[in-house]
Amino acid sequence: MTNDGEFNAGTTVTQSWAIGTKAAAKQELITGLNPNTRYYFAIKSGGFGPTTSAISTPAATTCLAPASAPVSADTTAPNTQITTPAAGSTVQAGQALKITGTALDTGGSSVQKVEVSLDGGITWNAADVTSIDESNVIWEYTWANAQAGKVNIKARATDWTNNTEDTPANITVTVSSVVSSTPAAPAATAPANLTGVQAQIYALQVQLVNLLMQLVAQLQAQLSAMH
Repeated sequence: MTNDGEFNAGTTVTQSWAIGTKAAAKQELITGLNPNTRYYFAIKSGGFGPTTSAISTPAATTCLAPASAPVSADTTAPNTQITTPAAGSTVQAGQALKITGTALDTGGSSVQKVEVSLDGGITWNAADVTSIDESNVIWEYTWANAQAGKVNIKARATDWTNNTEDTPANITVTVSSVVSSTPAAPAATAPANLTGVQAQIYALQVQLVNLLMQLVAQLQAQLSAMH
């Protein structure tokens, strides 16, 4: 398919991929292909305006006939892992929390979508697939405004034959309401009556007080997270 006539003469598989805020890998399962037949695939994408892209570089493949028995349908659900945040960790409330992970499908049809739950599996939100490496996908989901408290985060994947994990990935994190800001440091300017070594000693004292204030703030945050 090197021109619009050849492209338009082919079989059209219309997509309904969601438009995200970033570039993401996409995929589509094609069914009903005949054995020992060579197929060519090419893509056009439509934009606003409307505008349409040029034809992509075509890819070709030949569907092989089954060896001795028909190929069985994929009945194995994918497996998902949450890589960040770490289980049992403490994160800051009121900030965007990025949740990332991987999903792997070993049944043969590959991962279709990944979903994330922030309420222990009651409701689910679509994650963004950022890259695909054969059957393995890398995904992420941004929680825009994390609320204070203990939060159960789950992630599950669904493959192209609609097998969904029965046991999603599952972690619990603590969202701390303590503002993790660094206390304002005392002025480091030495009084006018201090000179030489005295001024240097004063500056070191100010730095020491600042470090102690930071240590106290960190201890307060950890104590708050424990409660």
